[in-house]
Amino acid sequence: ARTNLGPLIVWTAIRSFLKNSIEAFQSPSGILSRESFSNIGVLGKNRCRVPYDLRDAIYDEFERYQAFLQSQNLWDDCDRIMVLIQRLEFARQNDLALFESVRRSKIYVDETQDYTLELLLFFELSGPSSLFLAGDPA
Repeated sequence: ARTNLGPLIVWTAIRSFLKNSIEAFQSPSGILSRESFSNIGVLGKNRCRVPYDLRDAIYDEFERYQAFLQSQNLWDDCDRIMVLIQRLEFARQNDLALFESVRRSKIYVDETQDYTLELLLFFELSGPSSLFLAGDPA
């Protein structure tokens, strides 16, 4: 039986943990595994407040979502960020002149509190001395 999950709960879990967490970024697939999502030791009980009894159902919805994206040859903003990071890293390793030109660029970011760790990693890789971040205090 499927659990009736609200779309905001599922999307928040996808954006915050399954695709855009540091743990997801560090995994070979770029996606947090079901086991890691369910393991309190990986995300911690205070960081991820998604109830444990909902995590399997959320991961099921996530897998359906990913399958839909792939079947339609679509991507979401999480995928876009991952590709940007991969391209920047590729340039750093293979085309230092291109990488340095990106690092010399200026990046202005407003509402940084709304960005995920992956996007902040992208900003860091693209040159911390070239960043201007603005956001609301916690």
